[in-house]
Amino acid sequence: AKAHFLRYGIAKTTMRDIAQALGMSVGTLYLYFENKRDIVLAISKHCRTCYEAEVEALLAQQALNASERLEQFLLSEFDRVQGYRAADDHNREVIRYWRNEFPEELEAMNAD
Repeated sequence: AKAHFLRYGIAKTTMRDIAQALGMSVGTLYLYFENKRDIVLAISKHCRTCYEAEVEALLAQQALNASERLEQFLLSEFDRVQGYRAADDHNREVIRYWRNEFPEELEAMNAD
């Protein structure tokens, strides 16, 4: 689903497209997700979990002192922001959709 959203955009991706990409029937996909919104939410939660794990691993590197860990963290954040800035229209659509549909998730991220 994530690949389809980034390649074609959320609006142009159907539940049928996602089901076909997964090699399952649309009915089976609906057993797991009520709609595309639920899929976007699941993807965003997964991405957040991965991001948090990356940050924790980076900050836990014992071979680096605190200053070096901070430098590595800031460089990784800079790379992440640059990736967003260089994103194509479909990437931007996904980001805008997420921000509009899940303000509670954005608030939770900002609270952390």
